[in-house]
Amino acid sequence: LLLDSTGTVRIPYNVTKIGEGVFNNLEGLTRVIIPGSVKEIGQNAFANNTSLQEVIIEDGVELISDSAFYNCTNLKNVQISSTVTYIGMYAFRGTTNLTSINLPDSISDIGNRAFSGSGIKNVILPNSLKVIRTQIFGNCDNLEKVKIPSSVTTINHGAFASCEKLNNIDTSENSNFIFENNCLYTKNYKTLLAVTGSVSSITINENTEEILSYALLGMVNIKEVYIPASVRTIGESSALGNHILDKLVVDERNLHYASYDNDLYDKNLETLIKCNKIGDVVLRDGVKKIIFGTFLNSGVTSIKFPESLETITGTNAIPSSVTYLYIPKNVTNIMSASIAHVKEI
Repeated sequence: LLLDSTGTVRIPYNVTKIGEGVFNNLEGLTRVIIPGSVKEIGQNAFANNTSLQEVIIEDGVELISDSAFYNCTNLKNVQISSTVTYIGMYAFRGTTNLTSINLPDSISDIGNRAFSGSGIKNVILPNSLKVIRTQIFGNCDNLEKVKIPSSVTTINHGAFASCEKLNNIDTSENSNFIFENNCLYTKNYKTLLAVTGSVSSITINENTEEILSYALLGMVNIKEVYIPASVRTIGESSALGNHILDKLVVDERNLHYASYDNDLYDKNLETLIKCNKIGDVVLRDGVKKIIFGTFLNSGVTSIKFPESLETITGTNAIPSSVTYLYIPKNVTNIMSASIAHVKEI
């Protein structure tokens, strides 16, 4: 197992599993060859090896466990054999120099955030994959194209969050999803799953009923959003982004949501869902509830709530930028974690 003069480690043929963290942060490791006798690459097995550049996984290996190559920032070449069936959560997260990877059709499951923050530019997902999990390609700054095979039936929230160069999601072989005008929808446009790529304004399809959580997460280039009358559900957690929108418009015929002074409310203007203001904010009278993500990364420094306010809920209801907060006497329900950081209340 000792490194040779080139920094290569060749795992012996009698090894059946690489244990958890065995080669974690091993100084000088540049290349590793894993033979088919190894059935599982354990959790964190090669994590944080910033000198590691190449990984060869030979036929016989079946499982790449969670965080196996996490934060291997200089990893440039990975050869995955056609016997691998599973890639775990965070397995290649933070591999910023990994620009391409071949995913064989043997892979039937890839864990959450497996390639998040990697340098991948183009990926063809395996034909046996059924679910694209949460933030599997989140924060992939260089990702330009993804091909979704016919086998995929489910795409979880945030799968392509913060992918500002992703202008091509090929769904031509898949009957369950549609990619149109930089928006990824389920069949018949019922659910907006993600907005990606270099787009500054989006008009959501008039047949869309749901905007999934994290749909616009990290898409700071988007400045204008138009929501049709058909939308019935808007998910929490940055469904409309974690940044300020210059223009937010909800169709007046919408029965569930309304836009007022560029902010998003429920139809009765009692629950503030997304605030697009900065600095010192005085909320309109009549607001009764503040929820998770209302002021997420909004740039607000102080908030004066109206006397009508009753509930503040969610750990991120009040942003970290707020130093002053006025809470009226009628508030009877408040999550302490949402205001713990505020200096003056």
